[in-house]
Amino acid sequence: MVTETSPTVGELLDQFIAEEKLFEIKQRQPGERAARKDELAYSTASSYLSLCKRVREKWGATKLDKFKPLDFQTWLKELELKPKTKGHLKAFVNRLFYKAKLYGMLDYHENPIGLVEVRGISKRSRKPADLTIEQFFLIYGLLPEPYRVMALMAICTGLRVDELLALEWRVFDFDRLCMEVKEGVVNGRIGPVKTEYSEDELPLDPEVATIILELKRRSKGSALVFPSPATGRSYHASPIQQDWIRRAGWCLVACPECGAAHGKVCTVIKQDRGKQFNIPVHDARRNLAFEKGLGSIGWHTFRHSYRSLLSEEET
Repeated sequence: MVTETSPTVGELLDQFIAEEKLFEIKQRQPGERAARKDELAYSTASSYLSLCKRVREKWGATKLDKFKPLDFQTWLKELELKPKTKGHLKAFVNRLFYKAKLYGMLDYHENPIGLVEVRGISKRSRKPADLTIEQFFLIYGLLPEPYRVMALMAICTGLRVDELLALEWRVFDFDRLCMEVKEGVVNGRIGPVKTEYSEDELPLDPEVATIILELKRRSKGSALVFPSPATGRSYHASPIQQDWIRRAGWCLVACPECGAAHGKVCTVIKQDRGKQFNIPVHDARRNLAFEKGLGSIGWHTFRHSYRSLLSEEET
């Protein structure tokens, strides 16, 4: 529309990748910090590159002024993806077309993606679990250090796990019982927190502060609150969730096979091709936990429970 030879979607993607420095961010090594405060997070850059690849495969050769919203909507409907994922894809292409206007590639009065509908985006595939205080401490009792302190801080502060694992001792003011969170870590790459709201000063409960201070007394000089003993850098969140937190969550129900009570591990030695689990759980117990809505306890559960418990205090 704006030019005689309209750019293609592929050219728009190239411009977007270059402007946001997606490849440079993706190549950042574990332990490296973001070059700028306004730089995209490593996880966001990785996600954008994945979306760029999917969009390019289908629409790369399409001229921007020939892009049809209805064709895009039909394509989204035919993709075998969850509605929420389709929503992310629509939001990404929506941003691309705003960028096209910024780059002078397009002169739409209305962003064409604004016409596209994706139904079911707001529907959750499953309702997130809300832990009671009693349930949390059953999980807490099954976790070793430092994971139990991580879990305690997560449910007492509402921190995202990327913020939690990037914590350094310098952010704490134990005299004023508060902390200031400005960084997060994803896959070992350190960057700014997800939102500016996350940079607010957070209060510390005195009992939680005492536990954190005890952890500091046992620390070995690392700037990180939770340094990995293997690398000296930040832990990765997923293994802790899969190997410890999730399995501890399955123990919130009694085992129908061995009779282990709530908060107690199963009396099994090995399972899953002989692998020795730190928290042994029978398959029947795991299945029952899923039936009760407790099968996917993880980092976000603590954050979600924090908000729910906070709401209860305010009412």
